[in-house]
Parts: sequence; structure tokens; C-alpha cells
Amino acid sequence: MQGGPGKNMRRNRWSKKRIKAFNRNRYLLKRYHITSEDYEAMVKLQNGCGICGKIYIKKKYRIDHDHKTRKIRGLLCDKCNRGLGFFGDNISGLQKVLTYLKKNKSS
Repeated sequence: MQGGPGKNMRRNRWSKKRIKAFNRNRYLLKRYHITSEDYEAMVKLQNGCGICGKIYIKKKYRIDHDHKTRKIRGLLCDKCNRGLGFFGDNISGLQKVLTYLKKNKSS
């Protein structure tokens, strides 16, 4: 895709689907330094959410990354990504959650 979906280009075969793919690729390159092809390869390799294993068919996984180093750790579903985000990647906080759940486990 050369150029971009400018005003003149929209009339020349830039469908909404193609514009969306162009913008997605540009976002992935700018934010994570990967292409759409890299992302799709990660999806196939990981085969589901990195935490719960949920498999998305049409939805996109969230790209989990270390906020300090920007290094990609893997792909997560929305719920797991948000849960991890609420704890700010704090291992101690997550261990306290596990302790709490184990202590209050209903049999």
C-alpha cells in the first residue's frame, strides 16, 4: 500500500477494509515495531490468550508488553490484559490476590 488513504486515493480503490488494514499496520509499526504479518504469526504461534487460553476468531488480541522496556511479552484477551493492567505488572500484588483466593476458596 503506497501513499496512504488521502482524499484523492479514496476514490481509487481504497476501500474501508483496505484503509483499516493500512491504519492497523501503521499503528503496530509505530507502537510495537512489528508488522501485521508479525502479529498474525504471533497469533498462530501462541494459539490463544497467554494467561487463560481463550481463543479469538474475529476479535484482536491485546499486545502485552513491558512498559519500561517496551518488549512484547505475548498476546492476551481483553479480560486478562485489563486484570494485569489493574495491578500495574506488580508481581507482589498478584501474589497477594492468589493468597486471598486460596484462603477464601469455597469447597
